[in-house]
Amino acid sequence: MPDLVCSHLVKHYRDVVAVDDLSLQVADGEFLVLLGASGSGKSTVLRMVAGIEAPDDGEIVLGGRRVDELLPRDRDVAMVFQSYALYAHMSVRNNIAFPLRCAKVPRSEIASRVAEVAEMLSITDLLDRRPGQLSGGQQQRVALGRAIVRRPALFLMDEPLSNLDAKLRARTRIELARLHRRLGATTMYVTHDQVEALTMGDRIAVLDGGLLHQLATPEELYEHPADLVVAEFVGSPPMNLLSAEATVSDGRLIVVADGFRIDVPVAELHPRLAGGLDRLPGAVLVGARPEYVAPLSAEDPSFAVRGRIERVELLGSERVVWVDLAASPDRPWAARVPTASPPAEGRAVSLRVNPAGLRLFASTTGRAIGARP
Repeated sequence: MPDLVCSHLVKHYRDVVAVDDLSLQVADGEFLVLLGASGSGKSTVLRMVAGIEAPDDGEIVLGGRRVDELLPRDRDVAMVFQSYALYAHMSVRNNIAFPLRCAKVPRSEIASRVAEVAEMLSITDLLDRRPGQLSGGQQQRVALGRAIVRRPALFLMDEPLSNLDAKLRARTRIELARLHRRLGATTMYVTHDQVEALTMGDRIAVLDGGLLHQLATPEELYEHPADLVVAEFVGSPPMNLLSAEATVSDGRLIVVADGFRIDVPVAELHPRLAGGLDRLPGAVLVGARPEYVAPLSAEDPSFAVRGRIERVELLGSERVVWVDLAASPDRPWAARVPTASPPAEGRAVSLRVNPAGLRLFASTTGRAIGARP
């Protein structure tokens, strides 16, 4: 049973449509990530669920109860802000206890719940300090503790890791995931960081321009982007793309552009793409993730994709090879290769694209061929 249901949410700021007819459901105990660039509408959705912003249209149902007309304090939600929003004049203990005092919880219960949360977050030794005496990571834990201690029906988190350095952010992602498994709490988490989204979310909702472009598991989102917005936003490097003409002849998919030709049996394609080829529009954008692309010195008659290596980047256990293509002069293609024996910059190469990783998008709509409704 869905714990949170947002139906046809709309939010305008004068002439700007921040959220445009958005509908989604969050299951009980699910960790749902709202992913998008700045201005995509993700934080506005969170603020409407929290009650900080009122929707211009639509409704929000939490635990079977409509809440979009209720005050924030009556919604049974707890929010962790990007800035942590801690009270500087209060100790950590009092910051965590504050929402319980507002709810007039008995003192003895407040003390036990604060102690329980502090132990859970490993901040027991910080309870008598003030926020100004804490590091960014410690302040983030206090903000989490203040939310957890309420035991709300829904946790809302608005980019809570963005103020941390890269190392601490990676460690805190693991701690948050472990904490979510322990609490089993329904969570809506906002971020612009795709690594956070892919590593933490049970499902991810990609927003752009106030529109929901895809709601799917991390694996589905990465392997089968529903449209060009998702293909270009998710992945680092993002999906390789270029404009081409696609046809099917004698059981083979043929994709052609200037200096670019892929000719493969339909049977070697992913079944989802193969199943959508009966609606092939002709003019397409052909795409492939970098791990499905390999630079070869020898020519492959089925894959006449030629280019010149522009740059080789070391990423530890692998390298990313950027190849300039005649068909894509302003947008080089990326290929992932092992660190050992990388190809040299400036060298002419042919690229082989694994047929299983080919993706096609309609040029007119940007929608993936074979995408699920």
